[in-house]
Amino acid sequence: MIKNYYKNKDFNVWDYPQEYNNIYEKKIAFIAKKNKELLLIHCHQERNAITLDDVKSLIIQREQYIERHPILEEYSIKVIYVISNFNIEESAFWYIQENKNKINYEIVKQKM
Repeated sequence: MIKNYYKNKDFNVWDYPQEYNNIYEKKIAFIAKKNKELLLIHCHQERNAITLDDVKSLIIQREQYIERHPILEEYSIKVIYVISNFNIEESAFWYIQENKNKINYEIVKQKM
């Protein structure tokens, strides 16, 4: 569903290489690219609120992705937390607000 959501917004979408994810609890699921914008997308499917540690873990994964792919340095590369409802701890919310060039969230409601 989320892949199609971004495809419908004219992004090219592919799975994130799983060998990059093997040490992280919160994992990037896939990549969406449009022009010079690259989104590393994590789908938050848990009932637990997103914590500051969760957010920082995904920022680290973003930095490692950039290090592995220096050819993409001219791209805007951002982590996107896809959530179905607003469930973010206050400290995580303010961290995201201060780092919108690196991470953001998007609320995507599932159609029934």
